[in-house]
Parts: sequence; structure tokens; C-alpha cells
Amino acid sequence: MREIDPLLGAVGLRPEVRLSDEEAYQYNGRGVLQVSGAARLRVLPVKEQLDLRIVEEYARPWLPDDRGTIMGSGIVRQLVVDTDDPILAVVAEAQAHYRAMGQWFFHGWNFRRRYSKAELDAAEIFQATFHSVEIAGEDYGTKYDEYRACPMCGCGATQANELVLDRKRLSRRKDFIETLACELVASSRVAEAFQRYEVSGVRFDAMRCAGSDVSSDEWMQLIATSHDARLAPATVAGCRPLEDPNSEESARYRCPLGHRLGLNLISEAFVERSSWDGKDVAYSNEYFGSHQGLLRPRRLIFVSQKVREVIEQEKLRGVTLEVAHLV
Repeated sequence: MREIDPLLGAVGLRPEVRLSDEEAYQYNGRGVLQVSGAARLRVLPVKEQLDLRIVEEYARPWLPDDRGTIMGSGIVRQLVVDTDDPILAVVAEAQAHYRAMGQWFFHGWNFRRRYSKAELDAAEIFQATFHSVEIAGEDYGTKYDEYRACPMCGCGATQANELVLDRKRLSRRKDFIETLACELVASSRVAEAFQRYEVSGVRFDAMRCAGSDVSSDEWMQLIATSHDARLAPATVAGCRPLEDPNSEESARYRCPLGHRLGLNLISEAFVERSSWDGKDVAYSNEYFGSHQGLLRPRRLIFVSQKVREVIEQEKLRGVTLEVAHLV
């Protein structure tokens, strides 16, 4: 059985990370980050869980019957566990067993991280994720300049014309919506609120409605003007949690020129403090994901405490904030 440190390995964090020759960062397993001999609190979630979807036929030989919930027709079991639960060591062993045969023990997965108000108030920046829809601008006429993309990983293609989307596919119950191609649109409520609160580092471009020459008066494309937030080595990228982030499979998604870190973000995001320009909205310098069909690699989006305040005060919908760390 592979040994998984319940506080570190299960969430993909490496026990020791060196950012430079002068500063050594390491976790002591209790959420305290040691920086050049000085203790500094790392904001740990009040509760961190891993939500897994496992083929029931595979789950039965490995998991007790009372662990998880059978979904739908009984083909899939949902297992939601705290990331310090010893059962994850069993899941990791089962995943390694089936991966050796070219199969997967679990398919879908998602981290759930919840923070107390005190922890949210103490955070300097947040990673923002958004409500998603399975459409993309290329479906309706948006073009991309692939010449500018990295020849090694395909990241960096630039949008060559205005974003065109089917307005009927955009829910009026959301204020932020992200497409398959990581095109982010925001409601007029967001644009008005960001202007009123003087949110920096962002612009709003017109979004044209599919089948029309008219720009939408309800939706605009939200674009961060900064993409210099460099991810620190403590940020873990890989294909899936509970697997070696340095495996041969994970390495295939790592750009040799440094543009793409991997297929998925496994840990919380850590940003080099020296790269943060103080804007309220910024992209990460690095990408995750791959270009397949309408899917495009994505940058992480970071926002400040001011943006959190705007979201809460204006009750903006369709966005989730997770603590990120300046190190």
C-alpha cells in the first residue's frame, strides 16, 4: 500500500519546497509555514474534502459498503471524505492498481474547501472560479490567432476578434459565466459595480450576440489586464489527486518552456509575492489544461479583498473564492 501523508500527500502538497537558495519553505504538518526559520501561519481551510466518483464495480472490493453514496442507476459511487481521512490511502492504492492496467478507480473528482470568516479576512488574495457552460466562442464565430501559441504546449493563442455567444445559453441567474474555452463573461451588474468600487486590473469588452450584429447590453467579456502572477513551486499540478505529480503521464502536460504547469491544479494556489503587482484582478502567468476541440488551456484568476467585498456587498452570483497564498 502506498503511504499517503494525510495532511500533505492526500492534497498533493510536497512536504518541502525550496523557492530560492536563501529561503527554504517547509510545512510542519500543522499548517505552519516555516520561512527562513520564522514561523508564519498558512491559512488552512476549516474543512477540506475530496469528492470522488468511483465505478461501483471497482469500489466494492476496496471500500466498506457504508462509505459513500450509490448514485443514479447504481453504476457510480460518490465518496466525499475529509482529506485527512485514512480511507484515502486505500483509494490511492486502488487507483495505482487500476492505473497499472490502463484503467481508473475514480473518474470525476473535486476539492471542496471551506474557510472561516477569520481565515477569509486574513487572506491577501483569492483564486476565483466561475459557473461554467458547455459552449465556446468558436461555435459562433470567435477566432483565435494560433500563430502566437507556444509550439510545445499550445498555450497563448490570442483572441482575434470579439467574443460571440448565444445569449440564450447564458443564465440570467448568474453574474459570472465561463465557457469551455475559458472565455469569461460578466453581467452589466458586475461592470457597474467594478466601476463604482474602482476595481483595478480589469477591462470589459463587448460581447456580440450570435446571429446578430448587435453587442449585448446584458453581458460583456471580462478580461484581466495583468498576467504576471507567477505561481510558486508549492503549487502542485498533476493529472489527478492521490497520484504522483511527477509521473510520466503528468510530465506530458508540463511545458518545457514553462508556459503550462500541468493538466489540473491539485493544491491551493501559491503566488510569488514579488510578482504580484497589487492590482485587484490578475491572471496567473502559467496555464493549466490542454487544447482539445473547443477546450483551451486556462490561466488562474486571482482577485483581491476588495473584489471579495464587491461580490459580497452586491451579491454577485456565479463565482466561488478560494484562499490563495502570497509567498
